[in-house]
Amino acid sequence: MEDLIREARVSRTSSYRRWPTNDRFAADLLLAIAERTQLTDDLSGYVAAARTLPVNLFSGLDTEQGRRDLVVELMRVVTVADFTMALASAPWRSYLVLRAAHGGLPDGKLRTRIADALRATERGFQARRADVLRHGAGLMGYRLRDPGTIDWATLAVLTSASFTGLLVQALSDPDAVLAEQPRAAFGSSRTAPWSAATLASTNLFFGATEPDPDVSWDAPRIAATIAALQHIAETLADVWTPSASV
Repeated sequence: MEDLIREARVSRTSSYRRWPTNDRFAADLLLAIAERTQLTDDLSGYVAAARTLPVNLFSGLDTEQGRRDLVVELMRVVTVADFTMALASAPWRSYLVLRAAHGGLPDGKLRTRIADALRATERGFQARRADVLRHGAGLMGYRLRDPGTIDWATLAVLTSASFTGLLVQALSDPDAVLAEQPRAAFGSSRTAPWSAATLASTNLFFGATEPDPDVSWDAPRIAATIAALQHIAETLADVWTPSASV
């Protein structure tokens, strides 16, 4: 605590008046992290990832196989961006450590307050992720396979839980989660580098969705889809409201 006081250049007397013990300081610090951490709203990584999509994939939207190839590749590159941004994010790392450790805190009241803050943070993130999943699936002509069993909110919880668990493992064993092997996965005709992280998220998506037979892939629909992907920043901003992050 002495080092922190010196670094912050605040009064030692006032600091110890507010936090008379290291335990009290640590408790307030943990609570502040829990209440102020927002799971990433930075869209730049997703935008950059979507812009890596090969242009020739757009020319295949008039065929079932071409559309599948595009959706599979879009899921793969966006998931890579998801993990890359989270692993490089100090707030995400703090959140993961706190989420894993809060249950072992001895102070019951503090533990409850931290759990409440974590729950609010995660539910907000999951609600935004559900919106993105629903909007993205609709854009690519997909619908829920069995909405009575898995709706968009449930799919968001499942993908978030898988994502968080794999992030925790990646902190200690990144190769197990992020090592890539070439595969033609999920019905795609294209071979691409896949990892456990990308396979998990994409598998959950395709397990819960299917091509919507009511969507007509005529010229206007194809043009609108290509335009949305080419202007991905605006498309994402429409469904993912930015919020402040630590």
